[in-house]
Amino acid sequence: QGLRFLWHMVVPDDGSDPAPLLVRVGKQQFEQGSPYASDLAFFRDMSSKQWMAEIASTKGERPPDPRGGYVGAKRCADCHAAIAAEHAASAHGTPSPALLATNFAGSTSCIGCHTTGPYWDGGWVGPPDRSDMAGVSCEACHGPGEAHAVSQSRGYGRVEFDDCRTCHTPDRPRGLDPEVLWKRSGHRLK
Repeated sequence: QGLRFLWHMVVPDDGSDPAPLLVRVGKQQFEQGSPYASDLAFFRDMSSKQWMAEIASTKGERPPDPRGGYVGAKRCADCHAAIAAEHAASAHGTPSPALLATNFAGSTSCIGCHTTGPYWDGGWVGPPDRSDMAGVSCEACHGPGEAHAVSQSRGYGRVEFDDCRTCHTPDRPRGLDPEVLWKRSGHRLK
């Protein structure tokens, strides 16, 4: 949970060439007693308590999503009731308790995949927000739905398998096979 990657430059004492390393930092490092564990824990704690609270209290301070405004899954359900009900009961439609109940809610590495629109005005505003935006709602994958909800245009928000790999990278979570899940969802691979 809470994967992070850092570049680390090793400069040997013997004068040989420096070696850049990509280091994975996450829960395992906290458990191993890393010298950076307390600093990372402090950062996560501060960001979830201070920054997220500040974001939640200053509506309109985030930039508007250039693709349009967010309407929320309840609005999508007005026309797509069966799909919305199925989605609401899924892992995507259920807000992550591990994210909302811990200091990982302040982590940009987590909220980008586990919530909807956290960087845009009208999207998820932090732990106090328990709306459908606190999970991976319709608009997380299909994009903001305001224009579609008004015009009911066809072809809105087409999602391809490669879009899933934005969050479902091979190491998150281990053992997850996005291709199997894609096929199980009723979508076709192209």
